[in-house]
Amino acid sequence: MNGLLAAMAVANPVITALLTITIFLEKDKIKKRSEDLEAALKSGNQELVQTVAAQKENFENIASRLEELSKDSAKSAETFVGLSTALTESSAVSATALNGVTTGLEEHSKSVKDLVTNLSTNVSTTAKTSIESLTTKSTDSIDALSIKSVSSLKAIEEEVKKVQTAQIAVADAVKDLQETLKNTVSI
Repeated sequence: MNGLLAAMAVANPVITALLTITIFLEKDKIKKRSEDLEAALKSGNQELVQTVAAQKENFENIASRLEELSKDSAKSAETFVGLSTALTESSAVSATALNGVTTGLEEHSKSVKDLVTNLSTNVSTTAKTSIESLTTKSTDSIDALSIKSVSSLKAIEEEVKKVQTAQIAVADAVKDLQETLKNTVSI
């Protein structure tokens, strides 16, 4: 009996130490996984921000070029109108024909200008919508990853509680065994 008691007295701290080391190692693994996950999230977010910024810059460049094209077209139309007016003044005979050309050019200028303005507006709207969509998708991805991390940490916490409960049960069993051995030895 004394040998069994001595073996239990030695085994209890050894088992407790093994369980403590196991929990400590698992805690380090979980911490490392959390750090890796956080680094991956930050890297993904940074890449997403860079992609969105690059797309925004590209859309702004396109809008700027379209605006310049619109201005050039307007200047060209103004030049054509000026030439038409000069021809009208110099030639009374062709005044009626040139008046029709001038009106056509003005309408064409307005039409081109409106077309370029509409195109510029559509490009800006599309860029804004794309950026908002990318922002929403990245937020949803981050939220989903956060929820998965929380559930994993809760599962680990439950397992740690189970190990602690088992340690308490082992300690109680050892105390009961010691009490029984004391009672047996005193008899």
